Amino acid sequence: MFDTSGGVAQWKSAADCVSELNVLIDALAEFDAGPGLGLGVGVGVGDGDLVVELTTVSRRIESLRAAAADRFHHSGDYTADGSRSSHAWIAGKVNEGWGACRGVVEVGRWQREHPVMGAAFSAGDITHGHLKELNRIHHSYPRLRDLLVAEEHTITDYARVCTAKQFSDFLRILTHRLDPGAAERDDEDRRGQCHLHASTILDGLVKIDALLPADMGQQFLALMESAHRAVKRTSLGDPVGDQPRDRRRDRSGADRSTVGS
Repeated sequence: MFDTSGGVAQWKSAADCVSELNVLIDALAEFDAGPGLGLGVGVGVGDGDLVVELTTVSRRIESLRAAAADRFHHSGDYTADGSRSSHAWIAGKVNEGWGACRGVVEVGRWQREHPVMGAAFSAGDITHGHLKELNRIHHSYPRLRDLLVAEEHTITDYARVCTAKQFSDFLRILTHRLDPGAAERDDEDRRGQCHLHASTILDGLVKIDALLPADMGQQFLALMESAHRAVKRTSLGDPVGDQPRDRRRDRSGADRSTVGS
């Protein structure tokens, strides 16, 4: 990277840019170091506007981080330290877990595989959640991938003005509009992969192996949690749950004795 602001081209490394970024962040933090020093003084930007601007900036930095993680993953440089994966190497250098570091690498891959959405993420217009939903829909509807790629500009425009959850609903509707037949066949293929197997093993324990659709899976989890609470109350005798009934019984008995006297 070359800096020509001084009239002479000078090489700038990524480390130099990060160092300057930290200086700018420190300078920005100083604006709120005391009363009357907020960013709203003299420039017409209040703290609310600052939050909005920094939201865009934080997304852009997140995009840069993800792109670097993706490049690092494909370089294989992490093996020099004996690490078996890029996210394991990153996790060893920062105080974040493997799952979070793996997520950064995945976001880098998503923005590379979906360049139009990736550019919007790089500009700070969308979140990594939007990218996640687009990647998920590509994998859920493989027959529609070419159509989804062709519509990526329209898809990205919609992503800019909605939340990731709203974007997910939009994509689900869009797939069935682009090609209803292909979308239904992909749905059938996905349902065909679902299963639920239960078997009784030693000591009466029940082993469950299941792959369920999202809506059915959530209902199944709620049912299992409810059953777990019921079994736990039974095994513990539920002394807390019995107390209100006992108190009502005692009060009613006391009332009758009072009336009788």
